[in-house]
Amino acid sequence: MTDFNLIDYVVPTGGYYCVVGAGSGFFSKFTDDRAQVDVLAEQFAEEGKDVYFMLGKLEKAGSREATNVESLQSIWVDIDCGEGKASSIESSTGLPQGYETKRDAQLALKKFCETVGLPLPAVIDSGGGIHAYWALTEEVPRARWLPICKRLKQICVTQEFYADQRVFDASRVLRMPGTFNQKYDPPAPVRVIRGSTNRIDPDELREILG
Repeated sequence: MTDFNLIDYVVPTGGYYCVVGAGSGFFSKFTDDRAQVDVLAEQFAEEGKDVYFMLGKLEKAGSREATNVESLQSIWVDIDCGEGKASSIESSTGLPQGYETKRDAQLALKKFCETVGLPLPAVIDSGGGIHAYWALTEEVPRARWLPICKRLKQICVTQEFYADQRVFDASRVLRMPGTFNQKYDPPAPVRVIRGSTNRIDPDELREILG
């Protein structure tokens, strides 16, 4: 087990957080209290919901719109895994939608990092796939963050790294470690595979991504 805390690693402090519970619908709860984030996540999990958190710092409560995101402090990729993912083609890229196994995904992620020059990220088993996060040394305003994220998305395609093309946006929510992916029977745990204390300077990241 690990005491690595993903929220503290990837989400900027000082604004509003958003925790989302998904079941028969999407239920968003907002708080400016970091400790309350864990309370809200636990409540959703006890109700049998899928639990997500928003990666951006919000200016105000009540909206998950990208325009309400003040800043971000990480970049990420979502890698789908499962039977048929490697043979199903994503129309927007002409590449496979993902990898057959999580091991295949982790090996591809390692190769991608080595090729591009990125450090190894924090890695989360989402229950059905892999999420990888690179934290920044400082929070970055949304307008400054967007070109970095867009470039990462492009590089995933040019390097034929099968990351989900739909998750490169400022309003993204991803699964909370310590909860369960309810799409499976029995529900699959969302857990930390690899923690990290490394952070990348945003200017250095721009150089790495070209």
